[in-house]
Amino acid sequence: MSSDATAAAQPPAERVAGVIRDAWAEVLTADMVESRTHFFDFGGHSVTAMRVMTRVRQELNVSLPTRLIFDHPVLSEFIEAAIEHLADAPN
Repeated sequence: MSSDATAAAQPPAERVAGVIRDAWAEVLTADMVESRTHFFDFGGHSVTAMRVMTRVRQELNVSLPTRLIFDHPVLSEFIEAAIEHLADAPN
């Protein structure tokens, strides 16, 4: 598959970031999350992490490993890691 076709198969980075931001706000029951929001400091735990990943999968039709949220618990870092993971994922 060409790199253009691969890029077209992945959702745009802005959409990924928006879906993730919305999912964090929803599961953390926060009116607004900021780039430096730490998932676990705002009450996140393993079940809420799974809810984030489910929401991402439903909204974007892509899967991210749940471990990603544990490795990158700050919103901006998680978004960056998710986008990188999706770019590296085979289609």
